[in-house]
Amino acid sequence: MLTIPFDLSIYSQAAIHDALLAYRAFCQITAKFTENQCICTLRQSKYDMQQTAYEFANYVLSSTCLLYTSPSPRDPKTS
Repeated sequence: MLTIPFDLSIYSQAAIHDALLAYRAFCQITAKFTENQCICTLRQSKYDMQQTAYEFANYVLSSTCLLYTSPSPRDPKTS
């Protein structure tokens, strides 16, 4: 059994839910959400557990879009 913690101030709940749906086809994974974090527990996989956990975390990371915007010094409309 492996646990994968996610800080919800960084990772989106939607991305975690999408990953859970995508990975349930070949592994047994559950998630427990609290106010500030999500703990995903990988109990069984058709493939290597460490690799599955790593790929699951990468799936969540790539599905989480953090957009930072600020005035650009090259754009006179926003400077």
